[in-house]
Amino acid sequence: MDLSAPLAREERKARGKERGERVRTAEGWGERQASYEKEDPLTSLGASRPARPPKAHVVSAKQPRAERKRARGTPEGGPFTRIYVPIGKHAGIRPGDLVGAIANEASIDSALIGSIEIADKFSLVEVPDAEADSIIAALNHSTIRGKRVKARRERF
Repeated sequence: MDLSAPLAREERKARGKERGERVRTAEGWGERQASYEKEDPLTSLGASRPARPPKAHVVSAKQPRAERKRARGTPEGGPFTRIYVPIGKHAGIRPGDLVGAIANEASIDSALIGSIEIADKFSLVEVPDAEADSIIAALNHSTIRGKRVKARRERF
């Protein structure tokens, strides 16, 4: 039987203790466990912990859904125009694609875009009436998911 391995292990432990290193062994677990279970210095003195400081950000209560819907769109709640975009589900279009194209190409805030309906072959997007012409012009000079589009106002 080879006795060199246990002797080498003991020798490493001794060297570690000489250098002041903490040697983790299975035998010393009781000492380490006791250090983990020490009482909190504040509670041992009879003092309670101080209260946590208030959070830096304030979260307001959520508004009812009906009020949130009304708040969307133009700040004044102005009239909307529906734009017909001849690209739909068959082209793999998603609402985010339309919002991104309109917001980036026409340089308007995405919060101004109203409801979006996506059918199989076309989409309808509600936009503020004042911005409709500039949005249509911007969409006609751009691509959505790699496809050229010819947007126009919705016909009634």
